[in-house]
Amino acid sequence: MTQFQQKNFIQTTQIQPTVAPNSPRLATVGQFIAVVLIWSFTPLAAVWTVHEIHWAWGLFIRFTLAIPFALIFLFYFRLRLILNFKAMMSYAAGALGLFGSMAFCYMGATKVSSGMISIIYGTAPLWSGLIAVFILKREHFFQRQWYGLLLAIFGLSLTLGVGSKQINIDLVGVLYEIIAVLLYVVSMFLVAKIGASIHPIIQTTGSTIVSWFGYLCLLPFFMTQMPVQ
Repeated sequence: MTQFQQKNFIQTTQIQPTVAPNSPRLATVGQFIAVVLIWSFTPLAAVWTVHEIHWAWGLFIRFTLAIPFALIFLFYFRLRLILNFKAMMSYAAGALGLFGSMAFCYMGATKVSSGMISIIYGTAPLWSGLIAVFILKREHFFQRQWYGLLLAIFGLSLTLGVGSKQINIDLVGVLYEIIAVLLYVVSMFLVAKIGASIHPIIQTTGSTIVSWFGYLCLLPFFMTQMPVQ
């Protein structure tokens, strides 16, 4: 090998280093575990929070702590918050799923258990499918999908204990959680409809900041419930 070939070989390997291939199956397993953990602990956090302080103050503190982490991720990935009109509309649409949905979720957490919250939020794909079929007219259900929908509703009724005299369900709390899920689903459709085409981290950061201002505007109505410790 000549000196020129050696030099060219070194430069090529430096420019294109050998990288071990990622396992798609391993990545899928990791994502599945992350989703399970998030949806397991989020309802628990909501119930624990409202048992200690008022839900509005709990959400305000939670989002106050979340904003610095979001900004750190922006800095780490070298992203900048976009402030044009379309991006702001997308942030507002995302805030519907953070501010609106979380507000009703925490209000419902004062009346129902964390398990009930997880079950009701698990119906989000069902609601999104119904909205896509009957309101947006984007999709249509096949016969087997209707059977699956009826089976899901039947299973949900059994899980919620509908018709059982041994299980007491706070209907107001359940209604709050259903409204929370609907706002969450509608928020996703609105973000997709606006189509700002911005990075997910930028979208999350912007929606978090907008939601924080929303909770800030709520606090004057709950000054008497301000935590003292």
